[in-house]
Amino acid sequence: MGLSGLIHQQPYPRLGDLVDEWGPVGHWNLYQAKKAPALPRSKEVIEIMGQHPEKKIHNAGPESNYDDEHKLVVVQAEKNLTLFLSTAPTAWRLQENASRR
Repeated sequence: MGLSGLIHQQPYPRLGDLVDEWGPVGHWNLYQAKKAPALPRSKEVIEIMGQHPEKKIHNAGPESNYDDEHKLVVVQAEKNLTLFLSTAPTAWRLQENASRR
């Protein structure tokens, strides 16, 4: 699964730091790095992209672009989380007392 998109956006631009930490460097990281090349993270991103040009592929890139193993290890380490891989919902039901936001 790719974590794609411009991640440092309003109203919560720092939330993008978490996405940046979890996700591998890719197309949008490079886009943002080029907008502010003097920043330390931008320099890291530009260097990584120079060493791994395949990471510039935005969609349907090589498996290494997605770093799914890292994400899986992080999620599986969470004690209060159940992960259902290869499962898709076929029906939904709203509980009577469930609040809607």
